[in-house]
Amino acid sequence: MTSIIIASFHLDDAKKMRDLLTRNGYHVNIVCTSGAQVLSQAQTLQGGVVITSYRLQDMIYEHVYENLPDTFQMILLASNNMVGEGPIKGVHHIPIPFKLHELTQLLEQLMQAQLLLAKKIRRIPRKRSEEEVKLIDEAKKVLMDKRNLSEEEAHRMIQRRSMESQTSFVEMAKMVLALYA
Repeated sequence: MTSIIIASFHLDDAKKMRDLLTRNGYHVNIVCTSGAQVLSQAQTLQGGVVITSYRLQDMIYEHVYENLPDTFQMILLASNNMVGEGPIKGVHHIPIPFKLHELTQLLEQLMQAQLLLAKKIRRIPRKRSEEEVKLIDEAKKVLMDKRNLSEEEAHRMIQRRSMESQTSFVEMAKMVLALYA
């Protein structure tokens, strides 16, 4: 689930925003009044969206955005006069007074983007340790010797069995070694 942090100079405003979003089916993780609080809380979360006013008690939105982890998006709720030529690149601006459907529509888009990014990151194969690489190579060699397979065929066999049994490639290589040892 994508985390939502609400930040405003005035705690009452932040709480009202939290209540508004909660009534519309969103779970707000944290309400903050300072940029330091936002940044501290963002470090403990996997990713999400920060909804903020232009100015917080200790910094403006730009400084918060510059120090946010890359896994966070920002929605700036501020008048056009405050933002001037527009918000900094990467910040989504909704002028106030705003319409609830504008905020929820943008929030949904950002949350969907967060979910897609998380899925994409999960699909990136992690780097195997030297020990794991050696284990896999050893399992392939055993299959090549015992089953008279090419290296590519041995690799595909471990891969196929791994997918069929829903175990990791490394675990399947361990099983091959246990079976033929």
